[in-house]
Amino acid sequence: MRAQQVIPAIRPLVEAGVVPGAVVGLRQHGETTLDATGRTEPGGEDPLRPDALVRISSNTKPMIAALTLLLAQDGVLALDDPVERFLPELAGRRVLRRLDGPLDETEPAQWYSWPDHELAAVLVTQVLPPSGEVFEAFTNAIESDLTC
Repeated sequence: MRAQQVIPAIRPLVEAGVVPGAVVGLRQHGETTLDATGRTEPGGEDPLRPDALVRISSNTKPMIAALTLLLAQDGVLALDDPVERFLPELAGRRVLRRLDGPLDETEPAQWYSWPDHELAAVLVTQVLPPSGEVFEAFTNAIESDLTC
């Protein structure tokens, strides 16, 4: 899949004014493709370019969660795979001993494997926003992909 194939699904949100613009980047089989649609700011005149520097909002979390579940469904990965399999630079992770602790007071991160039904419950109740045009467009896209 190429970024240019995703843009038509996002363009209606831009045209409806839900978001001023969007940059899409996809990497598949070692090839990276980028595309953009919309403007750099609401009501702005400057077109958004694929190489634009943009803020990444918290919307990426539910998107990554849903895409991860799709990859697990397709057998590409398992939900209990160690992250080091995909990101070796994260091996040997350490976390703060206390949330308010000094940055040099760390300990090895603990691993917890969530059962699939618990992970799905967390995704639905905690991560995905309960309503809105972006949520509906996103869930419709996910549902159509799941039924293909």
